[in-house]
Amino acid sequence: MIHIVLASDRNVIRHLGVTALSAIRSASRRLSFTLLTPPDDAADPMWRTVISLIRQSGAKCELVPVSLDPSKLQLAAHLTPVTYYRLLLTEVLPATLHRVIYMDCDILVGRDLAGLWDTEMHDRAVAAAPDIVFTEWSKLGIDPSLGYFNAGLLVINLNAIRADGSFASALEFSQSHPEALTWSDQCALNKVFTGRWSKLDRHWNYQHCDFLHDIGTVGVRQAKRIASQSVVHFNNYDRPWITGSPHPLKRQYFEVAKAYPALNFSARTPARSYWRMLKRAVKWKMLSWPGSASRALPHRQ
Repeated sequence: MIHIVLASDRNVIRHLGVTALSAIRSASRRLSFTLLTPPDDAADPMWRTVISLIRQSGAKCELVPVSLDPSKLQLAAHLTPVTYYRLLLTEVLPATLHRVIYMDCDILVGRDLAGLWDTEMHDRAVAAAPDIVFTEWSKLGIDPSLGYFNAGLLVINLNAIRADGSFASALEFSQSHPEALTWSDQCALNKVFTGRWSKLDRHWNYQHCDFLHDIGTVGVRQAKRIASQSVVHFNNYDRPWITGSPHPLKRQYFEVAKAYPALNFSARTPARSYWRMLKRAVKWKMLSWPGSASRALPHRQ
């Protein structure tokens, strides 16, 4: 059994559903999902829909309400207290659980997670893929040579976390040093685990920067093929589910989303303006031109 944790407030439950269902579609082993949400959002009817779809697809699933005081947390329009739930995993998960895969809800799974689950941790508490676009080294106070990881997908050794209290330390750091955080709890985790994390291959967390790199080196068609065989992380402001989005992986995302009509993606988030949609379309077109891979759309966590 592969244990996966996803967290969502009421705004992205259907996107969580796509993440979970895409993982099930690619799985060779049975999956078990723990879904975390704020107590006030636990009664949202979309949760019943998503949980039913996951169970009908052959996976186990449990919804767990989680309380967290947001008053001392670094938040933003796209960063709600839910992003900090990964720091509470040792508190909300049963003590009998020793390893989990944590994933953000802006992820599309295109490969069997069994290989990720079997990752050799080398006695490390977390395994993650590097985030190569991070530059705020002095602000966070870590040595660039030790690297910086993206926390949108983590393999977590819960026994090690329980033993040294490292997630509690990351939460405390995020509350006491908000000025050091560029990307909220991701920076706090990197501070706590500096030089103490195991590196995952990029196909387990195929980020926006990876996609741009491949577009620039092997072209859009080949980059899309690579993405189709990866765990794609849409850590960028231009997501494929936004109405009118020209994202090259939009068809790939909606191949999963539309396979489950109950997710009701007709109600997906609208783009702010036609002008913004047009600019994004032009940027993606420019990125397909030779020598233009460095012209990236704005990066986010």
